Amino acid sequence: MGTQTSLDSSQAPTAVVEQLRWRALSPGMMLWIVAVAGTLALWVFLLWAFRGQVGDDPYITYRYAANVASGKGFVYNEGEHVQSTTTPLFTLILAAFGVAGYDIPALAYVVNALCLLAFGVCCVGLVSASRGGSRWLGLATFALTLVCPVTLFGFGSEMPLLVALSWGSWWAAIRHNWLVAALLAGLATLTRGDGVLVAVAVGLYFLATNLKLHPKRWPWHAVGAYVGVILPWYLFAWFYFGSPLPSTLQTKVIQGGGSGNVFLEGLGYFWTRSFGYEPLWWGPALALLALGLGALVWHRSELLMPVTWAMLFIAGYGILHVPRYPWYYSPLVPVAMMGVV
Repeated sequence: MGTQTSLDSSQAPTAVVEQLRWRALSPGMMLWIVAVAGTLALWVFLLWAFRGQVGDDPYITYRYAANVASGKGFVYNEGEHVQSTTTPLFTLILAAFGVAGYDIPALAYVVNALCLLAFGVCCVGLVSASRGGSRWLGLATFALTLVCPVTLFGFGSEMPLLVALSWGSWWAAIRHNWLVAALLAGLATLTRGDGVLVAVAVGLYFLATNLKLHPKRWPWHAVGAYVGVILPWYLFAWFYFGSPLPSTLQTKVIQGGGSGNVFLEGLGYFWTRSFGYEPLWWGPALALLALGLGALVWHRSELLMPVTWAMLFIAGYGILHVPRYPWYYSPLVPVAMMGVV
């Protein structure tokens, strides 16, 4: 019999040793880490600098949330079942924390901050996962969205939540995770009624990329999940308020009909506020937007979802002929910045 040799402890397997060693980061990865850290620092600075600068319109939602939290019901004035808030999901989120004693306006700002951060993650994920996509394009889109003055108009409102859910739904759709895409689209619809356009964009993308798929093999479970998310609220609103639509919708349509400052005319205002009033800035930016969106449509079909949504959003608000409230334009900022980049 051969003699049994003992292993020297210094002769540990090379693979184990390599796993325990720190690998040196490549220059590209180090640059990416620095860029992400800088963008996060920008996010913190802007949120701190503009804290407490909330418009008056979100306070309607805050009052609904406070009444829900105190047990008075989903009402603005106790005993009056009138739906004057356009964002049931945001209201219920604030009410849930209001029950625990949190200050609702301050909490809304914190939710906004977290939603902007979630949008940044989804934006980088969506753009980098697209055909020929780049994480740098996604990060640049996020950074430009943060510094755009129009983004600030949505602070304190449900708009950042709508943006986060929208881009999250599109990111899930590009990965063919139709169930998650449908759930997030359903939550977007509960955030604002126009959030239904998020689901429309996902549906159009699915149809465009699955032309040969038999309808029997469509993800009907995702459709059921979407309906299951939104149906309870609309049934509740129908019986509780007498209508699934907010009463403020008709008021805003009437306001737009008697005013020259309607949504479509305000698009120019939105653009000049984004890039300055001098044509030296917004003129070239407009040209870059046209070229950028054209390139996205031509080379990256996956990014058609946010572009399609933006077109439907603009068309819908134009048809309704509502006034040009500044916060209406804030969800459009990421699509515009993606096109410019």
